[in-house]
Amino acid sequence: MTSNNPYTGLSLADDPAVAMIEINNEDSVLLEWANRALDDLPDPYATEFRKQWNDWLKKKYKTTEELLKAWDCRNIPLGDEMIPGGDFSKAFEIDGNTWFFQLDDKDQATATVVPDEKLLRLTVHRDGKVSWTPQLMVRNLSIKKDAPYTLSFRVRGDRPVYVHTSVSMDVEPWRILGTSDHFQMAKEWKTYTYRFYGAEDFDKVRFNFTGLKVGTYEFADLTLRSGGEFGLDDDAKLETGTIPTLKMSDQHFSEEGRRDFWRFLVDIERAYWPEMARFLKEELHVKSPISGTQLYYGSKHVQAELDYCDDHAYWNHPSWPERAWDPTDWYIHNRSLVNWADTEIFTQLGTRRIAGKPHTISEYNHPMPNQYAAEGLPMLCAFSQFQGWNGIYQYTYSHQPHGEPDKFTGYFDMIQQVGQLVHAPACANIMLRGDVSPAKLTICGSMSPEAEIAALLKVRSPWPWQMGFESVGLDSRLALIHATALDVLGERGLTSPALMPTLKDDQKVFVSDTGELTWNMEHKGKGYFVLNTLKTKVFTGFVKDGFIDLGDGIGLAIGETRLGWATVTLTELAPKHRLLAASGYMENTGMKFVKYGLENDDRYTVNNNWGTGPVLCEGIKMTLVIPLTTGVSHVYALDVSGNRTEELGMNVSGANTIIGFGPYYKTLWYEIVTE
Repeated sequence: MTSNNPYTGLSLADDPAVAMIEINNEDSVLLEWANRALDDLPDPYATEFRKQWNDWLKKKYKTTEELLKAWDCRNIPLGDEMIPGGDFSKAFEIDGNTWFFQLDDKDQATATVVPDEKLLRLTVHRDGKVSWTPQLMVRNLSIKKDAPYTLSFRVRGDRPVYVHTSVSMDVEPWRILGTSDHFQMAKEWKTYTYRFYGAEDFDKVRFNFTGLKVGTYEFADLTLRSGGEFGLDDDAKLETGTIPTLKMSDQHFSEEGRRDFWRFLVDIERAYWPEMARFLKEELHVKSPISGTQLYYGSKHVQAELDYCDDHAYWNHPSWPERAWDPTDWYIHNRSLVNWADTEIFTQLGTRRIAGKPHTISEYNHPMPNQYAAEGLPMLCAFSQFQGWNGIYQYTYSHQPHGEPDKFTGYFDMIQQVGQLVHAPACANIMLRGDVSPAKLTICGSMSPEAEIAALLKVRSPWPWQMGFESVGLDSRLALIHATALDVLGERGLTSPALMPTLKDDQKVFVSDTGELTWNMEHKGKGYFVLNTLKTKVFTGFVKDGFIDLGDGIGLAIGETRLGWATVTLTELAPKHRLLAASGYMENTGMKFVKYGLENDDRYTVNNNWGTGPVLCEGIKMTLVIPLTTGVSHVYALDVSGNRTEELGMNVSGANTIIGFGPYYKTLWYEIVTE
């Protein structure tokens, strides 16, 4: 930040070209610990981590005796066995009742009890269509809140794959009620023991193994009983600094013990982020606004202490089943976000925002080759302005110094994402001109520091930082109707219950309180989004029968497309000039877009067959109806640079002008001129 630009003489700390600064991207102690990356630290890091933890405990408890009393450390006699047949000494049928082996189809895998060897042998012939199949589970278990339990089993396998195990609800929302962990299979037998306190009273509970890839696995001595050793080892003393650091899978400590560890981690965060910001400003004299890391990676209270808050989101990020970033073995889910707007990105981003703090989304993308990618920016830009956010960064224009490549070059590069870029003028107007009105009402959820700790404590999966409205008992779908934010600063508190609207559980149509944004998911798999403002209008989604009402007497009818889906934007560029853009299916020449899984799966890949230039785009056949009073005088097809190429004809019907568009014009955008 102190190095000088030789052309301007300015340091980066003084240069206004450095608009904003983020200290550490997608990283925090909370995230690393929750993801189990700190479980097996080498020295000197492990020693330092334990020292800081013991120093923190000494300030609070002074003695080991006080600590043991506060944490309710004790040993409880083991109760009756809860898993029938877990010693595998007798043959039994896995009938789907108590024992269940979930498969995609009958030839995917087999499970056999081998009484002579006292084990259960699983042989997987084909990987599952989804990550959780095949899945072995024991069902119809019952868990009591705050009751102690001990789970133990032995496992071995013929390859070193990671397997996930958990004790969770056997019905939606599948919450973790006991433990959640993943371990690596080995050829030698290994015993795993988990002690935990029940998260809540629940009768429909299951214990499972998931993540089973092709291979052979053996399980033995599977047992779940109430009780167990719920305390510290005799040699763990506060006076000698030997209280061990906790692991995410360590649920055998009392709630207060685990609560203390979350508090400790948040205090580490608080010692880091504000101090780094102070250093940048006071010692390096940086003038740019500063953020720490993304809101869902660490403590929201700590991030709120910096200048602004930031978030990231990707719709169906690429997945690599075996090796991260493998250029040939990967897939994306080829889905349209309009069908998931009430449960996915918008409700998550909207309800993580911090009330009273500037808010940005510094990474966003619908990664290619998702064929619905054009929907992303128009919806996000409209939503962001409705919510009152401050900026969006598309990730990313280009990873390489390409001048003008003739094809799109990877998952994230925008440089030839023609289907998306054609809508950029409309998105710019939404963001910069303020075409979308801000929400009339802001629904505020209140999250005190202890409420944040309670939310972290409640979520026992490896992703505890996904905290929004659900964490404070509010419906996250409210973000589709009103502005939403979390009050962590103690300035606004919870919105009055009298102002809190009630949404139906099965509600599938959401209209913003401004009336400008409509999300319609009435028909499963056929959702759509409409933006109706005076100067910019958007339709994206699955084509409706008849005309789509865009407001102000303007209607749109879209013909048959390859996906039954399209994105259309209409925006005023200047007085008397409007730009109409429409996009659908897009691919590189020769790109091999193929199924990754089975025929009925939505996973797709191109492996490393991205094809060559030029980019091939579907032309959208559609009809636009505009009132005669608008005074349309000319309509032109435009070339790639926005120059006029061909004038379109128009018809008059009653009080309307009718304009037809189609693939024969070989363009994705048109200029509409009015008198």
